[in-house]
Amino acid sequence: MKLVLTGNPGTGKTSVAKELARHGFEYISANEIAICGRACTDCKKIAGKKRYSVDLKKLQKMIAEKIKESKSECIVEGHLLCEIKLPCDYCVVLR
Repeated sequence: MKLVLTGNPGTGKTSVAKELARHGFEYISANEIAICGRACTDCKKIAGKKRYSVDLKKLQKMIAEKIKESKSECIVEGHLLCEIKLPCDYCVVLR
């Protein structure tokens, strides 16, 4: 099963995804992929925190590739996932 978990910041996406990873799901973080995969186009510091602009087409391609490479059940989490189409079985939105 390929699962996408998205929703507003602070709703527990990462916590839920990491808990599912403890039960056998491969954990994939959209934020880590965006930063490490260089899908970020700009970085600004606002209120002491880094804020990134993300190339959504590039992020979509990188995450779709990661999902297809996954040999087991996987969960992808991130608040930008509602903006892109991904090959998954289910998409859950936390609010």
